[in-house]
Amino acid sequence: MICKQCGKEFTPNHGNQKYCSINCRTKAKNALDHQYYNTRKQEKTLEIIECEYCHKLFTPVHGNQKYCSTECQYHADLENNADSRMKSYHKNKKRGGDKFWGMGSGGLGPHMHEDQKLEHLKIQNELRRLHLVK
Repeated sequence: MICKQCGKEFTPNHGNQKYCSINCRTKAKNALDHQYYNTRKQEKTLEIIECEYCHKLFTPVHGNQKYCSTECQYHADLENNADSRMKSYHKNKKRGGDKFWGMGSGGLGPHMHEDQKLEHLKIQNELRRLHLVK
């Protein structure tokens, strides 16, 4: 039998052997992989899709790319996070959990606390947490 990679004549060890050695088999496999990769790469570079944020047409660099730039991805993530926060807020509000929603984690709620000193302390703590005052 003749090796499909190097063209040398060899005696096969089993019925469906195509290559004379492991070395030839590896070279043939690598050549097929390289050919497949190049074909897929050409197919992908011809594909043009629309950015999900700004709706401009662009050629994706990788298969699951949705946005044309990191700027569009950043703005889309901001919008998605805001949407999920609002959904959580409304879901929590329906359950009567109004007191935990405020400026942040400083214990501020949507309504002013009865004790003005305590309210002032909470506001100061929240401003410090946000690095707005020292």
